[in-house]
Amino acid sequence: MFSRPPGLAQRFASEIEELIGARGLRSGDRIATMEELRAQTGYGRATIGEATRLLIERGSVEVHPGRGGGLFVAQASPVVRLRRTLLTVPHGATTVAQAIAVRDALEELIALDAAANRTDQDIRDLEMCLDVMRRFDHDLEQFLH
Repeated sequence: MFSRPPGLAQRFASEIEELIGARGLRSGDRIATMEELRAQTGYGRATIGEATRLLIERGSVEVHPGRGGGLFVAQASPVVRLRRTLLTVPHGATTVAQAIAVRDALEELIALDAAANRTDQDIRDLEMCLDVMRRFDHDLEQFLH
């Protein structure tokens, strides 16, 4: 019934996503190292680590270890690009509802275009995803990952 306010890590993850859009960062662009984020924000390692995990799960970032590594913008799927677009929509309920209505109107056209332009590799990738989903249909956590 009542929703809890987002935790610190969740808010920080949203801030990083907004930063990606505001800076116009593209796939492969470096955001920062974990230490740079700590120094810039004052957040602890645990908060930054949890925010990073959330961002990885959302498909927004990748972590590259080692020298020259850090947090990088991930190759954005259409869903992630849409999420970033919705983050830039003014926060009025009507405006967000309109953006969702536009997305819903386009969804079928996008699916039809994807089907018409699919490759053999696309079909193999989809079949692989379906196989994994079937294998874990009894285990919700594994199914969602």
